Amino acid sequence: MFIENVRSAIDKLNIQQKSDLAVKTHDIMIEKHLKDTVGKPSEIIGYIDNFVNAKDTSTRYLEGYLFALNEMCSDGEMNALISGETKGKSWKNVLTKITDDISSPQLNDYIEDEEFLVQLKNLFITIVNHCVVGDKKESLEKIEAGITFIKIFKSQKS
Repeated sequence: MFIENVRSAIDKLNIQQKSDLAVKTHDIMIEKHLKDTVGKPSEIIGYIDNFVNAKDTSTRYLEGYLFALNEMCSDGEMNALISGETKGKSWKNVLTKITDDISSPQLNDYIEDEEFLVQLKNLFITIVNHCVVGDKKESLEKIEAGITFIKIFKSQKS
């Protein structure tokens, strides 16, 4: 039952999420020394597909899948085991979804700057914590007011 739930949860992931799962599984397997030899992420995708489809399947990477699901989603491994779902979205899921279609060349110089990244993360979390409330309409109004404030602030600096 639990194995079928995990299969179901992984099967519901899109292609990019399965690719992320493979990379995370690979990294976790190495980091935690879960196996003596670990395949490349591209090989792990094949194991994932076989596992999901219960063909030529192996539980070789099962522990890695569970650790990776937990990193990808809040309580990902428990939700996958119990309900066959990966409920909950992480900040990464939200940021990826809202920034997937835009480039940010102005950030290229800062991609490895830990202090900058921490402050950017703090900015995003602060905006979300202050703008997103229980009511969608009110949340949108607060977000729009925040955008207007930033535009005014930027125009005054120019």
